[in-house]
Amino acid sequence: DTAKLKGNLFMHRMNVNLHCDILDTPDYFWEHSDLKPVYFETRNYMEIDKRVEILNQRLMIVDEMCNVLRTVQVGNHAS
Repeated sequence: DTAKLKGNLFMHRMNVNLHCDILDTPDYFWEHSDLKPVYFETRNYMEIDKRVEILNQRLMIVDEMCNVLRTVQVGNHAS
């Protein structure tokens, strides 16, 4: 069960950091560079980078908890 949970956590982290384009500047702003400052101001106002960082930190904490659970499970099976 913990291995499955760790796999799910990995998939969520991968989706946030690799597959999700929330961290990228939309292509629209390559063609409309005059609007780029507005996009970045909005992004800063909404604290997107900070929110992604917090989400990653929380996923790491849950991953560490899974490691602890796995260690306890292995210890219980050994005794």
